[in-house]
Amino acid sequence: FFQVMHHRHAATAILATCFNPAQSGNTAARLAQYHSTFAVPAAFVAQRTSDASSIAKGRRRGFVALPPTRTGSTVFDSPDDGERISVTGTIYDGHGGEPTVQLFTKQGCTLCDKATDALRSIRGSHPHTLEAVDITDEDKLIWYDKYKYDIPVLHIDGKYWAKHRLTPEVATEGLEAAKAGTFEAQAGEPNAGEIERRQAERQ
Repeated sequence: FFQVMHHRHAATAILATCFNPAQSGNTAARLAQYHSTFAVPAAFVAQRTSDASSIAKGRRRGFVALPPTRTGSTVFDSPDDGERISVTGTIYDGHGGEPTVQLFTKQGCTLCDKATDALRSIRGSHPHTLEAVDITDEDKLIWYDKYKYDIPVLHIDGKYWAKHRLTPEVATEGLEAAKAGTFEAQAGEPNAGEIERRQAERQ
């Protein structure tokens, strides 16, 4: 029991050293002390030191790096968050000949989930196809440039429709117009990249 507890104390000390810059100069001395005093196996110390170093490096970058998750069909490097899973794909299909809604999104977008719920709630009365477009896919960076601060962004049949939030009432109105052939692109389409470039030119 005491040997296990000593090992845990050693691991805690190593992690504390990595996370506390003020103690970084004492790393070798502290490891030597735990190794000699508590007979902590060298392999244990080496492994915990490696683990702590990796975590500390991630902490200095503002995040703790974890192994990539590879459960989807496409793995890519996101422009902002490291390796991610693409969420591009058809969420559900209509009956054919119905409007198609494009949802510009990315992994972890909770507002996008709410927009999906609003659309799904009227799917029976207003059939349509819903497709997700992941703006962080490598072949869709033109959309990332435009919509990176504004997702969810929605199009109907390729025309800008809405952003940020979508209620069932607004969804009904848009889909009815699309079905009747009277839907037109709406004003206020976001374009973050263009705004940033204009600001840079002024500076």
